[in-house]
Amino acid sequence: MTELTHTGRAIRVSIRTSAPAALAWQAWTDPHHLTRWFADRAEGQCQTGNLLAWRFDRFDMSMRYRVLFAEEGQRLVLGPESAASAFKLEVLVEDGGGETVIRVINSGLEEDVELEDELAGIESGWQMALGILKHYLENYWGKDRQSFFAVREATFEYDQLITFYREEFKLAQWLTNEGAIVSGKPTVRLVLRDGRSIGGAILAETPREIAVAWDEINGVIEFKAFSLGPGQRAVCIRGCGWGLNTEEARVIEASMESALERLIAVLDQ
Repeated sequence: MTELTHTGRAIRVSIRTSAPAALAWQAWTDPHHLTRWFADRAEGQCQTGNLLAWRFDRFDMSMRYRVLFAEEGQRLVLGPESAASAFKLEVLVEDGGGETVIRVINSGLEEDVELEDELAGIESGWQMALGILKHYLENYWGKDRQSFFAVREATFEYDQLITFYREEFKLAQWLTNEGAIVSGKPTVRLVLRDGRSIGGAILAETPREIAVAWDEINGVIEFKAFSLGPGQRAVCIRGCGWGLNTEEARVIEASMESALERLIAVLDQ
């Protein structure tokens, strides 16, 4: 089918999970499950020709798609609401020899050197999302989540910023009393300035972002960075807890907002 062909720049990411393929499929296609790991709100049934709406409240962003093709349990292809764009988002759920492989292809993106920052951010974002999806599928299936979110505009280079997300001395300048995030090391233990501990596995890592399991709150935390447009960038801490209550989420969010203020002050030095 020519309408399902990927054109333009394509980003391809994948992950393997021990969860059954049927659960991975539901996580993408059932609005109730989609909001437990990805979007804040979701509407629509994943049947060919239908319209879907995904809402990300904290980013003040809505995404509307038309289902171009849906093969139950295996393949979902989404396109723009109208045919004016070549954008496509394809999700493949496959048997990986005793595991389930989830593949995402995001295509129809512009080939423009001035957009490299945004494109790298999209790829990094999908890697973070799949890491969180795997964690949800394998540990918290069917549980509702409560989110926390802090973001600030900042001036930085990504290779500079990632050291403030990883190295013990630099983390201590804005977030922690103890600990580091070491690439290749399976688990993390951080002691935050507010006394909380973060302990868990590294779920995803890219040259600009890291997602870590936060076992103490049955959740995850992401240390993020992305473009806001030409010449503008932001630092962000986002996370959730499956079973976390609203008040606890607000306390964590306030703590992370203060931490980002300290990070920006350090970056500006």
